[in-house]
Amino acid sequence: MTIKKIAVLTSSYEHSSLPTKEWDPAANVARFFTQAEVSYHDIHKATAIQQVTRIAGSGFDLIINLCDGSFDGDTAGVEVVQTLERFNTAFTGASSAFYDPGRVAMKMAASSAGVSVPGYMDAKCLADVSQAAASLSFPLIVKHPNSYNSIGLTPDSRVVTAEALQRQALKMIQAYGGALIEEFIEGREFTVLIAERRNAQELAWALPSLEVLFPTGETFKHFDLKWKDYRSLGHSAVHDCALDLQLQDAASRTFFALNGTGYARCDFRMSASGEIFLLEINPNCDVFYPEGAYGCADEILAMTPDGHIRFVEHLIALAQMRREAGRRCWVTRFDRENGFGMFAVAPIGAGSLIKRHEQCNQAIVSQDYVHQHWPSLARRWFDQYAWPLNEEVYAIWSSNPQEWCPINHSCEPTAWLDGLNVMARRDINPGEQLTLDYATYYGSAMAAFDCHCDAPACRGVVSGNDYLLPELQARYGEHFSAFLKHELKGAQLPYKLMETPYGLGVASGRAWREGDTLCKVGWAKQGSHATRWTIHFAQGLHGEPHPLELRYINHSCNPNVFFDIEHNVLRALRAIEPDEPLSFFYPSTEWSMAEAFQCACGQDNCCGRIAGAQYLSDAELARHRLSPLIEHCKLHRIW
Repeated sequence: MTIKKIAVLTSSYEHSSLPTKEWDPAANVARFFTQAEVSYHDIHKATAIQQVTRIAGSGFDLIINLCDGSFDGDTAGVEVVQTLERFNTAFTGASSAFYDPGRVAMKMAASSAGVSVPGYMDAKCLADVSQAAASLSFPLIVKHPNSYNSIGLTPDSRVVTAEALQRQALKMIQAYGGALIEEFIEGREFTVLIAERRNAQELAWALPSLEVLFPTGETFKHFDLKWKDYRSLGHSAVHDCALDLQLQDAASRTFFALNGTGYARCDFRMSASGEIFLLEINPNCDVFYPEGAYGCADEILAMTPDGHIRFVEHLIALAQMRREAGRRCWVTRFDRENGFGMFAVAPIGAGSLIKRHEQCNQAIVSQDYVHQHWPSLARRWFDQYAWPLNEEVYAIWSSNPQEWCPINHSCEPTAWLDGLNVMARRDINPGEQLTLDYATYYGSAMAAFDCHCDAPACRGVVSGNDYLLPELQARYGEHFSAFLKHELKGAQLPYKLMETPYGLGVASGRAWREGDTLCKVGWAKQGSHATRWTIHFAQGLHGEPHPLELRYINHSCNPNVFFDIEHNVLRALRAIEPDEPLSFFYPSTEWSMAEAFQCACGQDNCCGRIAGAQYLSDAELARHRLSPLIEHCKLHRIW
């Protein structure tokens, strides 16, 4: 894409009380875009969202965001990034998640990546300061709690006594609500400019490192030295190749561990023993200053062959990739009859990504926690919408409804799973609904429901055990969730359909002991009247048992299973052999059946005509395990 129109956003110092306003030079970006129209926009903290909203809708091909205000400052900062993200613009710099990483998080990430950090204390009160004096090694340095732009740092910020530490820390706490107290690393200081990786083989793109040369009598960048007397600071390329690579590697590891985006500057100290310590990482660091007013980032780019041009080209590529990744190929729509759903707004090719879940945050909960702590409404949602990651832990919806993706079921879906991601199963036209077959990621705990997808292969009723159906396994192959694929590997089907002289029947898929649970049972097509396929499972309610195959369990006056209505399971009445036909005593759940028949089970205790428990004697019923409803009716002989 040709870049023709560019907006450069900078934080306005108008009405700002920040001390940097007197010495922070204006950026000069236009010199890198001689063929494009470049406009500069000073963004005010109070009106940042409104300003950026207008800019986002003004047709710019690229937005270069140089706003760097802190959360506690009075200049525009992260709210600019959040607005740019909201409108999915092609912009440069850090994402909102990386814009201002906390110093503790920064140190943890670096340490986890094998990069050393100085001992420190995040001090909020004088008790913390006393603990720092007792546990850290002097000399110490007392910094702003977010440690940016050398704010609050003076030559006295480096302390060698507990008394001086307390004085400096108290000033910082009173001014900024806290202080970052660090062990001061005596030695050389370096900085590395780092950006998102250019290819899959590198953690990040680290440019050649730069050594900071302090004037006589100075050992660190306090505010006056960084801003007022910056011309007294010297810089030098690192000519020791091994040291240069070591610094670049440390910067890359830190950036990667923090999930860095855009670009940043890493500052390091090297101790007398040669150990490298990360001081901090600064996302959206100052860059593109005019010649003669370069900061460290520009110095690094200037000493790198075609450094500024290559850096700009990389930022453009990152901005365009960010916008492309943020484009959604679907929208959420609602109608009163069918509720919410996801619909394509552009052609989606087979195999294209619809919704990314890999490397994304996901809310999870244990089943026990739900039952112990959730209110009834939330438990009902859990039964409907949670999907299993293992037998006890479930993935659930985000606490933020704006992140919900109401993808509906279809027995002939337009999408399926590829790992955790939702991908197009076939070419999808604009306006088509995006659907998944719930059998590919919901498990046996899912409540059964009637399906009205109208697909030729519609199952009519969808149940939690549908993933066991051979035709679905053949249709979807590897496109099941990891948990269901694991379940399928060791699955022994509890039952299977069989042909009998009377039509379809159900046979045992394995051996069972008396009292074993063959499967969970759900109830679909519920109504107030009995039909040929229903079971009376609650007062005034009849429903078809699910999984669907259970409707084909035939009657016997000497049954081997029964429907345990209290626990919604199918249970073995006695030991059952593999391939043995399953049967239950129909009057055990039915007081008056919709269709009576003459039993031909051939058992010595055959009841003959089967029309429901109402028509059998107490002696005949006493031989069988009955549901609580039938026991109640038998006792009172009422219905």
